[in-house]
Amino acid sequence: MGVPELPFEILINIADNLWKTDIMSCALIYNCSQLPKLIDSIKNSQNISTSHHLMVQSLCLSMHCHWSKIPNIQYSDLFRYLPNLKRLDLEGIKYDDIQADITVSDKIWKSLEILNMTYGGSDEIQPERDLMVEDFDDIHQNLQNLSSITAEIYIYSEFPDALDTVPNTIPAYSVTSLDINSKIYDDGHEEGEEKDYESENININHWNSWWLYYFGYKYPNLRSLKLNVTDMLDDALYPEERKIVLSLFHSNQNAFRHLETFDLKTTRYFDFSDLILWELLCKLRVPLKHLSLDTTYRGKIDYSYPMDVGRILESFSGTLKSLSLTGFTYNQKNEYTIQEMSSCCPFLTNLYISDSSFCLNLDDLLDKCSALEQMEFSGAKLFLSQSRIAEESEQQQQQQHGLRILTLNKCSVAAGVFNYVSLRCRSLEQMTLYTLRIIGSICEKTGCLLFDMSHIFLKTLNIGQSLVEASHNTCWFYTYWDFGYNGLSRTDTAILTKKGVDIALEYYQNFQSSKARSTLSHDTFYNVNYPGSGWKYRLYKGYVEWRFELPYEVLTQIGDNLSTTDRLSCALTCKGWRYPFQDALWRNMPIYTYRRLKKIIETIIASQDVSTPCSLFVKSLRTCTSSYRSEFPDIEFSELFKYLPNLKRLDLGNRNYREIYTEITRSDKVWKTLESLKVKYSADTEMLPEKTIFEFINACSMLQKLEIHERGLGFYMELSVDDFDNMHLNLQNLSSIKAEIYLSCDFLYTLDTIPNTTPAFAVTALDINSKQYENHDGEFSRNWNEWNPLWLYYFGYKYPNLRSLRLEATSICGDEIDLDQRQTIISLFQSNPNAFQHLKTFSFTCDSYFRIADFVLWELFCALKVPLKSLTLDATYNNEVDDSNPMDINRILESFSETLKSLSLTGFTYNEKDRYSILELSSYYPLLTNLCISSEELSLNLGNLFDRCVALKQLKFCGGDLVLNQKTTIEESAQQKQEQYYQHGLQILILHKCSLAAEVFNYLSFRCQSLKHMTLDTVLVKGSLCEKTGCLLLDMSHTFLKTLKIGQLQYSVSNQEMYADYICLTLLSQLNDTPLSKGKSGKDKARIGSKYPTVEHHDIMWLFTYSYRTAFQKSALETKELLEDEVDIALEYYQDFQLNKIISTLMDKNSRVREQQLKYRTYELHKGYGKWNFGNIESGPFICGPDDI
Repeated sequence: MGVPELPFEILINIADNLWKTDIMSCALIYNCSQLPKLIDSIKNSQNISTSHHLMVQSLCLSMHCHWSKIPNIQYSDLFRYLPNLKRLDLEGIKYDDIQADITVSDKIWKSLEILNMTYGGSDEIQPERDLMVEDFDDIHQNLQNLSSITAEIYIYSEFPDALDTVPNTIPAYSVTSLDINSKIYDDGHEEGEEKDYESENININHWNSWWLYYFGYKYPNLRSLKLNVTDMLDDALYPEERKIVLSLFHSNQNAFRHLETFDLKTTRYFDFSDLILWELLCKLRVPLKHLSLDTTYRGKIDYSYPMDVGRILESFSGTLKSLSLTGFTYNQKNEYTIQEMSSCCPFLTNLYISDSSFCLNLDDLLDKCSALEQMEFSGAKLFLSQSRIAEESEQQQQQQHGLRILTLNKCSVAAGVFNYVSLRCRSLEQMTLYTLRIIGSICEKTGCLLFDMSHIFLKTLNIGQSLVEASHNTCWFYTYWDFGYNGLSRTDTAILTKKGVDIALEYYQNFQSSKARSTLSHDTFYNVNYPGSGWKYRLYKGYVEWRFELPYEVLTQIGDNLSTTDRLSCALTCKGWRYPFQDALWRNMPIYTYRRLKKIIETIIASQDVSTPCSLFVKSLRTCTSSYRSEFPDIEFSELFKYLPNLKRLDLGNRNYREIYTEITRSDKVWKTLESLKVKYSADTEMLPEKTIFEFINACSMLQKLEIHERGLGFYMELSVDDFDNMHLNLQNLSSIKAEIYLSCDFLYTLDTIPNTTPAFAVTALDINSKQYENHDGEFSRNWNEWNPLWLYYFGYKYPNLRSLRLEATSICGDEIDLDQRQTIISLFQSNPNAFQHLKTFSFTCDSYFRIADFVLWELFCALKVPLKSLTLDATYNNEVDDSNPMDINRILESFSETLKSLSLTGFTYNEKDRYSILELSSYYPLLTNLCISSEELSLNLGNLFDRCVALKQLKFCGGDLVLNQKTTIEESAQQKQEQYYQHGLQILILHKCSLAAEVFNYLSFRCQSLKHMTLDTVLVKGSLCEKTGCLLLDMSHTFLKTLKIGQLQYSVSNQEMYADYICLTLLSQLNDTPLSKGKSGKDKARIGSKYPTVEHHDIMWLFTYSYRTAFQKSALETKELLEDEVDIALEYYQDFQLNKIISTLMDKNSRVREQQLKYRTYELHKGYGKWNFGNIESGPFICGPDDI
């Protein structure tokens, strides 16, 4: 047996994450550090089946490959052998070094899709790089598939003869991205590098806005346009020139209709380019999503004219998501005028504003830009309005903002701004603070200026030039003045060492006395060579503390996962933790015994004198089933509720409602606050239970969720239409009802009143288990029930907003509904066309489905076109299938094909004439994600199911055969090649009490590589056994599971039908290495591997399925895991299967040999075993039983 290989795609993905040396060791590729060696390697591989050169799709020749050392002929040889090259990056290599005469005719240039190349500039001679309109036209005439252009060139500023030809230019429809850095002369300084701004004529450039006129005609499908035109030397446009440019812009109304990104970096913006924004992009209503304007000139701001931010946001308010403005001023007369947003910008998610005199109102910005996620501000001042400062934190908390990234640079901020951000922007994840001046008041006692940001949970924090990682509990920073190499002053930030932190902590332990003793001046000991060491002489000034603590809500959630003792310990830790953990301690209160009840009442009464009594925290109360009724005196139990004014949820368990709803408590306000109630009533074997429970239920006027359960055996409480109407008259907020009751079948006096019933609009979920009488007392157990479909007629009028409807009506004893009754009910159903128009989930369990309820699906839900998303039907009767009529699954799927996502059918047959015929789906169902089919003697075509239900995520199949069609079996390999690009997205597979061939699992492994969870219970696998090894192999090497539940597996070989001949031994293995099994050391593993070398080390578990008799003398199956010594017996046996099989069938008088034979027969080793090869199993496998399905 060979080990199955991983798919080719997975190996490629693995190789992409390896180092070059690891790739070469795996693929045996030569070291290509030098170009000649690479060429020789490619030449030598021409004689093998798969040459190296066929795999080369991307080539990068960096600056390390000096062209002077390599003759051009070697470049030519290299490219001749690369027919599949798609991407070529020349970096520092000149294009004429490879474009030799010998390579001009090579076909390689026809296959290139991406090209990155450079040309050489000159200080004295201008290169042939000036591009005019004709040059762009020639490029696109040859490169018709070109979609993206990035170029550092000089686009000619004169339009002498080409201006009139622009409207007639041939459009380049494929181009969607254009990025041009246009410049005549560049001194070579990199962007961001310090320059000598005092020197003259550093860079030279010219620019003509008419190029936008050409781009509008040439690129009609342009999505992104980025222009960099700096260091302008031209004079500003004259009014006559501006009018000409404007008329040209407006002459093409279809220009830039698809442009989403515009990035312009230019100096002297208002002299040349301001009309581009207002008279071109704004005038033509270009749907910009990202706008970036930068007019910084030699590190300085352009003060010639102010930029109107409000006008930009209003002009593109319907589309703009990102705005970046750099180098502008925003107020002409008063430099420090407050900037506020004039209107709402609902789509803006990214904002960057930079100006040294810009004052931004933060709360106004967050109110107007509700979708803002990232903000970078570099300006004068960030502040809050006076009205917002006076607001309470509770109101701020209600208006949460989704800001995630905040960057502040070179600005002044009040301390209250950070407190406001902590309350308002709790989604903040990243924050950067650099060169800030923070204004606030220092505590005279501690020397601390506190910034409370306890509601913020940051992933990253950048302060100064240092990054604070999440692992740091505390971190001390010191900011100081320094001088750069050019003599200019600057600020720098350093992190204090552990010794420095100790000094600071000791100083601030007694700040006032330490400050009085400080006689050292911060100027006296200033060291120019070590400016960062002067921090300890400035301790008397105080410090700033940024506090990032856990908020109240998070502490409460932590308390929910702790034990009672731990919650109490945390509540006593400090004041900040007292109330959150008290909330967690008292919020959900279970009562087990009378002793605990008495202790709780005493504690609550004792806490009434404190400011915050414990009883105020109690939101949920539950009496557990272990409580005995006799333990609880009614007077004390009812007294408890007097002290619970905030009780929201009440679960009485097995206790009777009369024990708490007494004469003493009827007037208590506690019933007015209840939102969820779970209550039980007592069934009676002699008479119907009284309905007095509704007096208690109707007293809970704010109730939203109601559960009524039956306790005991006998008659269920009977409810009529009038009872439902009265209940909703008192409980107008009720949204969910779950009840175990009996729905009365008598509609004699209420049928005509149903259309006039008052709708209960709040109800969205209804779950009713209707039963008239139930008794499970020994052999005389008997149940009976009646069901009237007219209740659906009532529910259609009463609950117009119903989303979920679950009904159970079993043990039906009434007669079958005749034809006249059916027609009457159907006419009533269809008389209300608005019924169930919002219903998403319908579940119906009825063991007399075809006698009384089959028309509900077709004549009500299907006829009214109810938008069902989840449908569940169960017709099981005494664990048997209802075979009276077949269920048409194709009709169900076709009727709800536009909405149905989940379908579960249990207890039906699907073929009337031939019960053994194969079930196939007739059409496509693209929305179905969950399918459960349970029956007997059903054959389901798996390949047809996957082809028809392409979105299926979960499949549960019970009671039948899972098969592949004949075409799948015969042409499996050819179909697998086609399906390599048509993988199915199934993630969960559950098989129960079914049989299938081993080839089905191989097919599943290949087709469903997204499979993550699999359950196999009571499954019979059919396949062929290897006579040499005794193994029936099931190859699922493409399957990488998260969980595997397995049990009761058996195998059938050569059409054996006898139960005793089934193989019951299973071996689970996986391809990758796994941790050692429990109880077995590495030394033991090595010993077993040397003793039995054919057994692989990645075996997971051996399982054995055996039969036994239950307490009712019924045959059942169970699965157990083999122990270590039992595994050794199996491994030894299958080392020589054929010989040991013969020996185990003979009887030997030798006691030792006979003992060994008995061990072999215990696990039926002579029959063979089934081996499962998985790719990986993260968790498990777990041995399951029928109850786990």
